[in-house]
Amino acid sequence: MSGEGSETTGGSISSQLAYLVPSFDPSKDDVQIYQQKVQLVLSVWPAAKVSELITRLILNTSGSAFAKLQLHQTELCVNDAKGVKRLIEILGGHWGRTGLEKRYSDAEKAIYQCNQQQDESHDSYLARADILWTKLRTQDLKLEDLQAYVTLRGAMLTNDDKKRVIIDRKSVV
Repeated sequence: MSGEGSETTGGSISSQLAYLVPSFDPSKDDVQIYQQKVQLVLSVWPAAKVSELITRLILNTSGSAFAKLQLHQTELCVNDAKGVKRLIEILGGHWGRTGLEKRYSDAEKAIYQCNQQQDESHDSYLARADILWTKLRTQDLKLEDLQAYVTLRGAMLTNDDKKRVIIDRKSVV
């Protein structure tokens, strides 16, 4: 390996770094966790070889995700980090989500999406629930904010109207 540590002397990506490229199966994997893994790999990937990372990311997807990415192949296969960000967006993720979006996403998971699976043990379910609630508690989310989120989520407003409520509230505060 060269002095850079991430490339071999021949200029190709080392097998250790290539091994870190995550896979994505939309039927099993959470796109947010996949996004975090991709961000981590991108941060250590050689800038001159980003097109190789994008190619590996595409090849490591399966099912409808692979088909979706194939449709956008020409716009993705560029040697720029913007291609990686676009790949995540195509898969349904949001690159660089705001803190508010992240907080409410965690609230959504803890309150509405944490259910014990048919084949899941009680211990596994409780551990998963504990992780979600601990993440939410560490964000110092106020009860008033949580109340506002739950109320707005239950409202029969369009997504645009909900966004307008949030924007209007920020301008008042």
